[in-house]
Amino acid sequence: MVMTKLSSLLDEALQFASIQLESTVKTIRTNSQYPRRTDKEKNWETTPSNGWTSGFFPGCLWYMYQFKNQDKWRQWAQKWTDGLIDEQYNIVTHDIGFMMNCSYGNGYRLTRNPEYRQILLQSAETLTGRFNKKTRSLKSWDWMTPVEKYPFPVIIDNMMNLELLFWASKTSGDLKYHDIAVTHANTTIRNHIRDDYSTWHVVQYDPETGELLNKHTMQGYSNDSAWSRGQAWAIYGFTVAYRETGDARYLDTACRLADYYIGRLPDDFVPYWDFDDPEVRARIRATGTVPIL
Repeated sequence: MVMTKLSSLLDEALQFASIQLESTVKTIRTNSQYPRRTDKEKNWETTPSNGWTSGFFPGCLWYMYQFKNQDKWRQWAQKWTDGLIDEQYNIVTHDIGFMMNCSYGNGYRLTRNPEYRQILLQSAETLTGRFNKKTRSLKSWDWMTPVEKYPFPVIIDNMMNLELLFWASKTSGDLKYHDIAVTHANTTIRNHIRDDYSTWHVVQYDPETGELLNKHTMQGYSNDSAWSRGQAWAIYGFTVAYRETGDARYLDTACRLADYYIGRLPDDFVPYWDFDDPEVRARIRATGTVPIL
């Protein structure tokens, strides 16, 4: 009974998603632009191919092709995937995993197109250029100023890009991709995760010495708060790391991160933007959803 109801809900959600995606395809039309968010009038705001969210739309189209097995979805997915081809050489972002794995990664998984494979391998090679042996991590942003204060920022989001490196190692047989991914994951465990298994958003390093300079946030409520989206990036990233390595430490980390997250969800399971926003904490106190620590 429960499984039947769940299956029905999933089918309903996928059908709704297909309507929304097809409408978006017909609204945007050009593969030089990628939907990012809607404005107050419910119109799409878009980003070019080098935007960090650009891979999500073709990724959704590939998933819909997998679900529907209709040629129009494959054609649309290929169209918006092709628009990302130059990003395989993008040396100024760590988000190449988001951009290329969601698009070309799903495309290769479903079609085995050899061109997609080569583009993914080049993307992984490009990403390795952001690895620093002293910090033992992949640099996230290049744009932070002043550079003297923020020379080597690493954000928790970077855990999401390790999946591309693990894939490249398995596909090419070159262990350097695997080793960089594991090294970055280990550094993240050491410096990004608090004792209660919430996470810092940004950790700053000195690229010349590897010294940890400070920890803060750019998108959370405060430097010491638990930004929920970053927590989700960490859960996913360490789950992938466990899947790819079998290292139980990654599984334990993912589970503890998830316990923190799940224990702070409201009744509708839609996460608050930051679990430490005072308004959120007041709401939690009033409803008794989770204990206040």
